[in-house]
Amino acid sequence: MAQGLIGAARRLRRGRRHLPWLVFMTDPARGGDPLAGAARLPRGTAVILRHDGVPGRALLALRLGRLCRARGVSLIVARDVALALRLRTGLHLADGMAPPLRWRLHGRGPLTVAAHGRAGLARARRFGAHLVLLSPLFPTASHPGAPALGTVRF
Repeated sequence: MAQGLIGAARRLRRGRRHLPWLVFMTDPARGGDPLAGAARLPRGTAVILRHDGVPGRALLALRLGRLCRARGVSLIVARDVALALRLRTGLHLADGMAPPLRWRLHGRGPLTVAAHGRAGLARARRFGAHLVLLSPLFPTASHPGAPALGTVRF
């Protein structure tokens, strides 16, 4: 990754030390081994585990959690409140998902939310999200056919 981009991300994070300055989103179809990816992340970053419906997801999350803790990297589990609560990680919600009451009462980690436009940004704000991932800026294989927001729009 270009050092200029890393520096810019770190500067944007000033005053928000509890938030990651870089997020690695796992992708079981296109992303390779999440453990190998997490092992390369520097301190202060985060992994969002998106392996929904993948056999052995809980074991993968446990192993990833150990690795992340040892490296000073935050683990955030996507969509699975029970797993996030059990592992005491953050929770990531897809655009349009509301945080369940169980998370609001017992969640300890950061709440991150995906947003694909203005409505998603407004929902994330209402939910009290700690971090919003606005996407996709460019056409992407992870959301085929989704309109790209572009760099000027927001």
